[in-house]
This record gives sequence, structure tokens and C-alpha cells, in this order.
Amino acid sequence: MKRSVAAVLAVVLAGIVAGLVLILAQREPRLAGSGTVAPAAFIGDVEPGGTTCMTVAAVPGGTARMRALIGTYGAPAARLSAELTAAGRVVASAPATDHRTGITDFVLEPPLRRDVATVRVCIANEGAAKVAVAGAPSANPKLPGTPSFTWYRAGEQSGAALVPKVAQRAGAGRGAGSAWLVLAFVLLVGAGVGALVWVARGVRE
Repeated sequence: MKRSVAAVLAVVLAGIVAGLVLILAQREPRLAGSGTVAPAAFIGDVEPGGTTCMTVAAVPGGTARMRALIGTYGAPAARLSAELTAAGRVVASAPATDHRTGITDFVLEPPLRRDVATVRVCIANEGAAKVAVAGAPSANPKLPGTPSFTWYRAGEQSGAALVPKVAQRAGAGRGAGSAWLVLAFVLLVGAGVGALVWVARGVRE
């Protein structure tokens, strides 16, 4: 009986460990930053051959991709380009590329080396169909809504690569959430190892 319980516990713990490994091995885009605005609705149309411009408070340094939610009114794709300007000069641009409806990434050239404040983002429609940009609508119908953009660094990173950064943030005291995340991770790993040792001893007995 003791051996049966130990075997079941061993299988469960092995599954937990395998799950942790899979989570940490998953690769995700390297987030540089995002605004607090959710893409709740389509707030502005861009006619064929037209351009729509919106201002954002800041774009974080290291940004190489701009992500937006684009609607194409049923068209399979749209040909779009983007240009970011600040203080009267172009700081980055994305060449015209065919984009499918939905989540759309604009690859910026060159990537931003530093944080840039008060950035005007212009999206040009070089296709034949009208498109729409998502964001949060304004409470005042006479005022434009707020666009929803997410900013990403170049490349991808795994969950494991984030652990040292979270630990560094926690050590610097920047956010209780980070500290609790590190503590929970350490406790979970420690409990798993301890339980496996206990199970191994029980099987020997």
C-alpha cells in the first residue's frame, strides 16, 4: 500500500515538474512595453490611399515591432505601412507589407535605441480596401479615441530567461508582485524536490 501511494505521488510530482519545464521552455515575443488602453473597439478608419495619425505618450527604448489590432472589413489582407515621428523628425518606420486582419505587427526600422516621448504614429493604407484601427473610444464623440499599441523588442525569449530579470526587479524592490512571484517559484521548486526525496525514501522502506 505504501509503495502504491508513493508511486502515485511520484507520477503526480513528475507531471508538475514536466509542466514547469514546458512553461519555462515556451518562447514568447520580448515585450518592451504596452499602454493601458485595451483594443475595445475600432476607433478610426483608413481609406485606400489614406493615412491616419494618432499620438501616444511614449514608446520604450529597444522597440523593434509595433503591434496593433487591424480590421479589414472582410478583405483577406491589407497593405499597410507605418511611420513614427517625434519632435518633428521620423524616429522609425515600417515599410509597406501585406497584413491579414486581426493582430498586426509592424517591423520598425531602425529599432528605437532609447525611450521616446510624445510619438505620433501614422498608419498608411496602400491597399484597395478600407481598414480600421482598434483602441478605446472617447467619451466625447467629437474627440478621437485612444489607440491601442503594444511594443516588442527584436527576437523571442523563453520563460526561463525571465526568471533572473524578475529576481533582479524583486531584489531592487521594484514591485511587490515580482517579489511574490520569485518567492512562489522558489517555494514550488523546493517543495517539489523535497516531496520527491520523501517519496524516494518511502519506496526504499
